[in-house]
Amino acid sequence: MAVRVHAHLAGLRHIEFAGAAGDPGCEQWQAWERLQASGAKEIWKDFDLPPVGAAWNSIVSDLDPQSRYRAFEASTMMALRKSLRRGSTWVNHSITFRARESMLIADADWDGSKELHHQILGLPSQAMAFLEPILAGVSVGLTALAEAAGRHRWTARVDPQRRTHAAGLTTHVRERWGLFYDQPTLLNDR
Repeated sequence: MAVRVHAHLAGLRHIEFAGAAGDPGCEQWQAWERLQASGAKEIWKDFDLPPVGAAWNSIVSDLDPQSRYRAFEASTMMALRKSLRRGSTWVNHSITFRARESMLIADADWDGSKELHHQILGLPSQAMAFLEPILAGVSVGLTALAEAAGRHRWTARVDPQRRTHAAGLTTHVRERWGLFYDQPTLLNDR
């Protein structure tokens, strides 16, 4: 397993990752690259390791230097994966894994063109003007649902085939009962 983790990380060495300051995945990656550049196969005592997650902390700090190195590699691989998925670490030339800010309209451009974008989309400039009709429709729907639930009551009856209580609600299809049993059905029970 340790060989596969090392091979996986070594395969990523040619990728130039960037990340937000303080991101654990990016910091662990940079520390792993420093270890690789020095040719180390173990973590020596004076090496400044970045913080690892709580699950990895005891393993990375308590074992012998070679085992610490392998545990740190596994921690780095997992932290880098999480950071890429959440967007706090990225690859600048990637379409999928890149900085969120690079995918958004710059603040200065947005301030100058937001009215145009609102007009193109047919949206009002204030969010509440857009949301008020939607919230009013939701309110009407919830009121109708509450009234309908008040008219229909849950009833319990004994199912003649199983001789157990079954809670049912009359449905709109030919006055059929939808049955919900309080006991499991046993298959092939003879």
